[in-house]
Amino acid sequence: MSSAVDRARRGAADSLRGDDASAAVRRFDELAEADPGLIDDIDGVRRALSDVEDDPTGLRRLLDDVEAPGQLDELAARIDEVSGGPRPGGVGDIVMEGRRNILNYLRDNFDNLDPRTAHNIIRGLFADSDPAAPAFLTRLRQGDRVFRAFGGDTRATGGYFGRRSDRALGSAEQISNNALPTSNPATRGVEFAVQEDSVALVTRVGDQRSNFDIRDGRRLFGDNTPGGGWQAQLLNDADIRSALSAIADDGSLLPPSITRFNPGEFQGPVLPGLGPALAFSDVLESEGEMESN
Repeated sequence: MSSAVDRARRGAADSLRGDDASAAVRRFDELAEADPGLIDDIDGVRRALSDVEDDPTGLRRLLDDVEAPGQLDELAARIDEVSGGPRPGGVGDIVMEGRRNILNYLRDNFDNLDPRTAHNIIRGLFADSDPAAPAFLTRLRQGDRVFRAFGGDTRATGGYFGRRSDRALGSAEQISNNALPTSNPATRGVEFAVQEDSVALVTRVGDQRSNFDIRDGRRLFGDNTPGGGWQAQLLNDADIRSALSAIADDGSLLPPSITRFNPGEFQGPVLPGLGPALAFSDVLESEGEMESN
């Protein structure tokens, strides 16, 4: 079996395990009960990141632990010590694992990142991800495919993307697994091809059920937002953002690299000898190139 199809099968099997996200939520609940101080420290980083949201210099000082030496390194090491669980399928080629390793990578490459992207990546590494699950850097190749569910007041553009296989989830599951804000009912979706080789941060979606932040007079997150799915953040995503920004509000204008779909309606072919799992495959072989959720 080719490596591409083998990766597809692994990714499909991961996405089809119905208890995968719920098991991740259980692991987080157990961690939060066993080490509430860790969760409090992660909340502290979330607040610190909010203070430097539009301040690249302040973000660099936070990343370099100028104000609190060793804070992020120590927190990353503590999370790495308690995180575990299966590796995700359908997220490209994993090239690095562990928050402390990724933190050092971000420091070394900070000057090559857009300040807004750098802020969101650090937030994803600590504040918006599940500390009970590992973090990964992966390589997505040109032509690999990812997706985004949106709707309501939320546009197709955004910093978090899903695996291609997760298109099969309906709107309610999208909201739950991806801990989507109340402004995003996940009634629409787009699948699109990465336009250039990219590095992505891949993490489990963090629990937002206890997030009581208010925006525009309403809670930012609802009660059905435990997370547990996998999310990808691209470190070099300008081409994707440009393409997604071109989508008309009614979805009538779609760039060639983008396909529209409704969450939960994804159907794919069953390939001979491989069974129904590959109907949700994350990686397909086409003319010698690998496509990948």
